[in-house]
Amino acid sequence: KNLLIYKKAILNSNYTDESRLLEEIKPLLNTNTAWKPHALVLLGDYFVSKKEYLKAKQFYIQLLSINNLQRDLYDHAKFQLSSIAND
Repeated sequence: KNLLIYKKAILNSNYTDESRLLEEIKPLLNTNTAWKPHALVLLGDYFVSKKEYLKAKQFYIQLLSINNLQRDLYDHAKFQLSSIAND
């Protein structure tokens, strides 16, 4: 079920507005499943693409606060945060 929510959010992220995307992905954000970090990356990247850097930063910081985060997700968040800081 969580994978389906995540895939649907990815597919819709290019075509939907912020409130709809947040509503769609909320079940993943409100749990501590393996999909929560991926949802946070998706939202951070979504807001970077919209040039809404403060919102993006919030999601990346939330991501970095997760214990035992996968290295690639950690590296991605750090890279995006440094890019935002340099923009």
